[in-house]
Amino acid sequence: MPSFRDMPVEVYRDEREVQRDGLVTQAGFGTDADLRIARFSENVDLARVHAGSPYHTSCFLLSGGMTRVDRPMATLTRGCVTVEPTWFEGTFTNEGPTDWLMVYIKAERLTEMASEMAGTFEDSDLKRVHGGPEPILSSLIRACADSTLYSGGTSRLELDGWAQVIGARLLKDHSEATVRDDPSALSDRALSILYDVIEDDLDGDLSLASLAHILDLSTTRLSQGFRISTGKTVHQYVQERRVELARDLIESTDRSLAAIAFEVGFSSQSHMTAVFRDHLGVTPGKYRRLRR
Repeated sequence: MPSFRDMPVEVYRDEREVQRDGLVTQAGFGTDADLRIARFSENVDLARVHAGSPYHTSCFLLSGGMTRVDRPMATLTRGCVTVEPTWFEGTFTNEGPTDWLMVYIKAERLTEMASEMAGTFEDSDLKRVHGGPEPILSSLIRACADSTLYSGGTSRLELDGWAQVIGARLLKDHSEATVRDDPSALSDRALSILYDVIEDDLDGDLSLASLAHILDLSTTRLSQGFRISTGKTVHQYVQERRVELARDLIESTDRSLAAIAFEVGFSSQSHMTAVFRDHLGVTPGKYRRLRR
């Protein structure tokens, strides 16, 4: 855990975020994923948020407090959520040591989603939210953090999926857009193509954008259609297939668990262990011992 220290922080909402002294953990930076997430623990004199970012952000306060100093507003306390569109700028100070989660969603991806769900959309249509409990949005942010920051690993496909889920909530609850919610299932042919592509590239860097491109669909149409057709997200389906393939290799080969993890597309052995245990109730090592 980084030590707290009083200092000014310039918040640019780009790759420079990962250079901040208060960064505890992060996922998605340095990749082309539609969503990034980071946890910060800082005690700063001034944090200046700049406009013009390529990312809309949402902050969930885990502990401590923040006060906006460039205009009179209520102090943010534990459990509060903010939404900071690309046009937002402001200056904050911390109320002592403060711990929070920050989610970054590509502005271009939210615009694409809005074109599917609401028609025309400008970045300025996303509303600034200053505090408040926001139970649904805060639950989504916490679940995203549990899945991507503390699970032993994540993938671009999972981050892209979370961008769809959290982005849809932002559009529905915190924008001027009138959101339509009438998605339809994918055709049997589209599903067959998708299954074949996923199977051929399980060990690759799958993403919603690449899969959608193959079917000539938007990521929103693919994500919603797949969920309606199968009852699962694309990421859930891919994880299930990776666990099934890993199980087969554990049973039929003497390869190391680390080698199997990378062969089936997990980012690390610890990532495979966490997902394997969630799906089958045992770790890969214990499963191998039981099968023998």
